[in-house]
Amino acid sequence: MSFKILAIRPIDGINPNLLKRLNVNFIYRFYQEYDFNYSSDKETFSYIDKQKRVLNPEVNPLKFEEITSIIYNKQIPDHFFGKNINVSSIVGKNGDGKSSILELLYYSVYKFATYVELVERKVDNRSNLNLELEIYLQRGMKIIKYTFSKNEIFITESDLSQSNLYNLDKKSNQRITRDHLYYFYSIVLNYSVYGLNSSVSGNWLDSLFHKNDGYKTPIVINPYRDEGNLDINNEYLLAQSRLLLNYYVINNQILHKDIHVSRVQFILNVQKQQSVTLFDKDKDEFFQQNLNIIYKYLINNKYFFKIVSHILNYNFCNHLVLDFIKEMFIDNGKIIYRDGFCYLNSDGEIQEIDKKWIEFTGSRIDIENIGLKILNCLYVFKKIYKISNNYKEYNFFKILFNDEKTDLNKEEINLNELRDVTIMIIHTFLQKRINLFLFSKEGISLNQFIENIELQKELQKELQASMEFFFSPYIADSILHTIIVNIVSNVFTKYKVKTSSIINLVSNVVNFYFNQIFPSSNVSVQAKYIDKDSSGILSLLLLQLYSDDSHITFKLKQAINYYNQGFFNNIKAITKDEKENDLIIDINQEYLQSRNINTIPLAFVQPIIMVTKRENDKDSLNNSEFSFNQLSSGEQQLIHSLLTVVYHVYNIKSISTSEKETYENINIIFDEIELYFHPDYQRTYIYSLILLLNHINKDNKFYFNILLSTHSPFILSDIPSQNILKIRKGIPVENGDINSFSANIHDLLADDFFLEDGFMGEFAKSKINDLVEFLSNKKPNKTIYNWNEDNILDFIELIGEPLIKNSLKDLYKRYKGKSYDELLKFYEEYNAKDRQ
Repeated sequence: MSFKILAIRPIDGINPNLLKRLNVNFIYRFYQEYDFNYSSDKETFSYIDKQKRVLNPEVNPLKFEEITSIIYNKQIPDHFFGKNINVSSIVGKNGDGKSSILELLYYSVYKFATYVELVERKVDNRSNLNLELEIYLQRGMKIIKYTFSKNEIFITESDLSQSNLYNLDKKSNQRITRDHLYYFYSIVLNYSVYGLNSSVSGNWLDSLFHKNDGYKTPIVINPYRDEGNLDINNEYLLAQSRLLLNYYVINNQILHKDIHVSRVQFILNVQKQQSVTLFDKDKDEFFQQNLNIIYKYLINNKYFFKIVSHILNYNFCNHLVLDFIKEMFIDNGKIIYRDGFCYLNSDGEIQEIDKKWIEFTGSRIDIENIGLKILNCLYVFKKIYKISNNYKEYNFFKILFNDEKTDLNKEEINLNELRDVTIMIIHTFLQKRINLFLFSKEGISLNQFIENIELQKELQKELQASMEFFFSPYIADSILHTIIVNIVSNVFTKYKVKTSSIINLVSNVVNFYFNQIFPSSNVSVQAKYIDKDSSGILSLLLLQLYSDDSHITFKLKQAINYYNQGFFNNIKAITKDEKENDLIIDINQEYLQSRNINTIPLAFVQPIIMVTKRENDKDSLNNSEFSFNQLSSGEQQLIHSLLTVVYHVYNIKSISTSEKETYENINIIFDEIELYFHPDYQRTYIYSLILLLNHINKDNKFYFNILLSTHSPFILSDIPSQNILKIRKGIPVENGDINSFSANIHDLLADDFFLEDGFMGEFAKSKINDLVEFLSNKKPNKTIYNWNEDNILDFIELIGEPLIKNSLKDLYKRYKGKSYDELLKFYEEYNAKDRQ
């Protein structure tokens, strides 16, 4: 049994904007062992032979013929790359059509997902181009053809009829139904800066990026892009999480054949948790601000703790704990501890908190890890403060954190700005709650939801409960109810048209909201209202933080969730790191092994991932350890790209244990795989990938097809020519005489498909040609490089190729009419004189 994506064929009627450099009716085969045939006058002909004869499709277009059979001319042994793994590649120059082929595959998934209502159809023109396309794949002894035509999708299945023949009968075409499960799931990696930009290619790409559907839509594209923009900080957090998941959950220590994880250590710097790094614009430098100064005003805000305790889990962050934190910080309005209120003693215990807790409660009220829990509580406050100060999306809320009361009197909040912020936040919040609700109702499409009154009522109750969670601490119940009813009552009719239209109904009720929260008819609300009514703005901040699923809030939410996920019941502060003055935190292994990408600990505590490395194949792994962050950026990129694949395969595998129908055929696509990699890492990439896939697929549940788009001969040396699609100017071309598998890199480069103009750099080539023209007296006054007797000799001595070097020597000799030895002697004397 195996799985292969055999070929695609764009056919007549496809929108030219989807073709780009490709040509209509050409079959682009990823596996050259398969011959596609058509019938005419009861005879069978090779369609591949027919398309080879079309040298210029613009002048002589290739005529479409229905494929009636496929012949498999087997040359590559079964399980060549390992059990259930097949590898193919697309190769060609920049602009020849490699990425265009891959984007056709992505667009076909978008069309499928909208057809079966897995994603919402986008309304822009580029997302509604006519797709006429055939996709051929093999699964075991069966060949399947998907046909996308006139906004419909058909499937044809053919079993092996003879030893190597598959007959495709058009009469067996079936229109797919809404409950059809796509035959394969695609995991795509494309790290090109200019690739997959929805601002250029269309909003359909956003449908494939912006989703959280439990791997139902049959594609995931990495890294995530927002209108073409990569969030490097978010990718870094994901990479850290995947590293830890790979180690603890997947139980794999191998990152690459030469790099292994030796251990992971979690540390906590107690002093760091009591200060925040800020930037002084006047001095143009960073400085440490004691958190006590910031918290003084937060703690005295009666609404802040009421709302935050709501979020932090009331079981821990109750009034007793909050009052204790106040007393730890402030005594009669004065800050007690200027340099931090707790420290580590020589035994690694957090002093002052435990002592003060006993004094405060009058007797020992035993709360496990009370010191760590309170420090984490302060970490949450710190993150809220830093987010509001460091990210432009939250700059509006800086007023909540002014250091001095006198500054408040100078502040002014523009009512229009506040209204815009409110509309945006409530709109985002509603969208998130609706999407989460639909996701929880497995298999429910948008149309089914809109037609189901009971589901709508259920969602309305959830929305009301969610909004009450944030707003009830300071709005009277009757007023709150009126606000919520106004906001959610028309959501469903608007939602049918377009999700983003919720913003229109939100704006209609915001005026009512303002009349209740900010009772002022002035153009701006003066700061005196903030002191009394800032709870309204504070709740908006917390609502925005809740709705924000980016890297900005990742650690904040994780730290909050520690209280209700049993984190503090599964940790122990075991010792003090004398060198770094850090507390080493021991985390229960079973707890770590039960985590996922969002809950593996990255907040509050800092994971230090230690690795060992060997320098070459002959060495054993070095016993000396060093931090993962000390690896080069290329090494880290290599590992993160591999672990991205492993992570998604693991998730699909996890889902499949509870689903009746799931994907078992996985198509892994690497677009320009060699980006960032040294040639040696290019050479070993496929090997490392196969090692990891074998590790995670020990039960042979999955069947993998790996498709690589590349320019690298080092990659191709691991792939037989039979599995390589070569493209030149959008046309498939024949493989050369040399089989790429295990071929010498120089032999591969010698194929003029890669370097038809030779190996030499273009600058060196142009300079040599220019010198030849000068010495030959062809263009003595029109050369580019201003040759003279001195720089000619310098240049000839630099040339590394002996044949060219000697030829230029002879040419120079004829030019001067002297022997080269005489010239060289003159040259050496000239240089010696020059050095004096």
